[in-house]
Amino acid sequence: MIKPDAKLSIQRIPIACLQVKGHYDEPISLERVTFYVKLYKDHPDMYAGLFYTVPSDTHQGMYCILDGRHRYLSSILAYRQDALCVVEDA
Repeated sequence: MIKPDAKLSIQRIPIACLQVKGHYDEPISLERVTFYVKLYKDHPDMYAGLFYTVPSDTHQGMYCILDGRHRYLSSILAYRQDALCVVEDA
């Protein structure tokens, strides 16, 4: 959930500066990952949606993905250089 007073920005963040942390109740869906890989390859200059991120609390300059892990994995497989992210600043 995003707090009503949260400070948000939209940034292009290099894939190498993103990390997935935490526990997820649902397993990774190969179908969703495959869908996004195809979408990225068919439209290399476009984004398939925003990742929701916060600055990492363990690695300076890194961001934790709170929503978008399927697109993150797909981005790696499709050799994407960056992702379009909503960043919630502390």
